[in-house]
Amino acid sequence: MKTIFKKLFLTTIILIAFFGILTLLIVPDFAHADSFCSDPNVADSVKEAAGCGGSNNLVPNIIVNLLYVIIFVVGIISVIYIVVGGVKYISSEGDLNATQTAKKTTLYSLIGLVVTSLAFIIVNFSINLIYSDGSVPGGE
Repeated sequence: MKTIFKKLFLTTIILIAFFGILTLLIVPDFAHADSFCSDPNVADSVKEAAGCGGSNNLVPNIIVNLLYVIIFVVGIISVIYIVVGGVKYISSEGDLNATQTAKKTTLYSLIGLVVTSLAFIIVNFSINLIYSDGSVPGGE
């Protein structure tokens, strides 16, 4: 049973990491966006719709997107561990030691999920403070 959980957990982590890195790579190419935004032949309404009014600095965008991916991965891991704790609790069959282990797994996973949610709120609040002009990087 432990090997199934380990394989499921490892596969989930690999998929989340793959899609997280893919998300970072799909971030719009801001070098081209700069040339698009500075083109005088493009209408102002199109530039505004494309987000040309904000900051197009690539480094803050990558950092913000990386933080979002890390927070997302940690949140997914917390949810997976909540499910694992629930399965352990159901399958403990009254064994006191197994029940306590399952309760601890679920409790620590819930704490991890709360911390992840708070981290997401703090990151968004910090970004809004830094970019108070509304030009939040990462397409937000």
